[in-house]
Amino acid sequence: MRLLNVEALKTKFGSEGKEVIGYSELLQACESTGVCKSVEEAKAFANVLDEAGVVLVFRDKVYLHPDKGGMQLVRHIVLSIVVVLID
Repeated sequence: MRLLNVEALKTKFGSEGKEVIGYSELLQACESTGVCKSVEEAKAFANVLDEAGVVLVFRDKVYLHPDKGGMQLVRHIVLSIVVVLID
């Protein structure tokens, strides 16, 4: 894993202006930019990013700016609870 590839990954998502992406989208991007060579490696890398606080992985979503996405996450959790209570 090269630092240049990690920078390419950050640039890719930064230029798209997204706040939240799907977990599978992160895994695909890790492979396509050359950061990781396999899905297993991409999952491990996503876990490292999550544990380091670079991203926030919650269920099948990845919050790219965990410091800004706090309210989005709270809203998502509340909606999940409401859906469970209704069912």
